[in-house]
Formats: sequence, C-alpha cells, structure tokens
Amino acid sequence: MGMSIQHLLAETTKRSTVPNVMVRGRSIGGGDDVQALHEKGQLEAKIREYGGSQIMKVTIKREV
Repeated sequence: MGMSIQHLLAETTKRSTVPNVMVRGRSIGGGDDVQALHEKGQLEAKIREYGGSQIMKVTIKREV
C-alpha cells in the first residue's frame, strides 16, 4: 500500500515523503523538519498550535 499512501499524503499534505509527522491531520513535516523544529526549540509550540485543545501534555525527551 506504500504507493497509495504516498499518493494520499501528497494530495492532503502536499508532501509525499515518509516519515510525515502528523498532528490532528496536519503535517508538521518529515524527520528533518521535526529535528529542525526541535533544535530551534519550536517543536512543542508547533505541536500545541496544530493540536489545539486536544493536546493535554507535551513531553520533550532530552538527550543525556
């Protein structure tokens, strides 16, 4: 089903690559995009923005 999933992703998110991280049906990007948001300290804010009131808690694991 890989090709059909990628086609559906392209239609709905304008992005056909995987991984494609979704929050409540909205794409926040692929692996590199999520990593960049994390490095800029913007990942939690983006999850909260897209998740709205459905997001109860966001926990960012810190590397040790």
